[in-house]
Amino acid sequence: MPPKRPNKVLIVFLAAGGTLLGVGAIAVAIALTMSWQGGAKSPTAPSTTGQQKLVAVFLNDDVTPTQMREILQTLQPDPGVISVAYVARQHSETSTQLPPSIRPNQPTALFVARIRDTATIKALRQRLAGRPGVQDVKDSE
Repeated sequence: MPPKRPNKVLIVFLAAGGTLLGVGAIAVAIALTMSWQGGAKSPTAPSTTGQQKLVAVFLNDDVTPTQMREILQTLQPDPGVISVAYVARQHSETSTQLPPSIRPNQPTALFVARIRDTATIKALRQRLAGRPGVQDVKDSE
């Protein structure tokens, strides 16, 4: 009796499933990190100083988990950033919480940061524009 050969379709299916599971775990870890850092603060909650200031960092379709983590690490430690939230691609166009000035025309994942002042907005635009994984940076002003 000849030895059994592995089923190639099954191997490809298991490899793809493992990859998706890994990417999903990284996305969940990033989401938990953001919710832990921002606490109950919503990036679209009204500002206590009047007009809220938001910066949207639009992500490329092929952004890697490492690039997302680096973008988040650029946003979070800044003292001018109040909170950061991730908006998934499927929710970006229909989110009523995003002002029209930063709502995307087509589905794309993005980070939304609530900002204290205009100087922080300018500094973030300079640090994030042209970075790997970043498609565009817009603000609500």
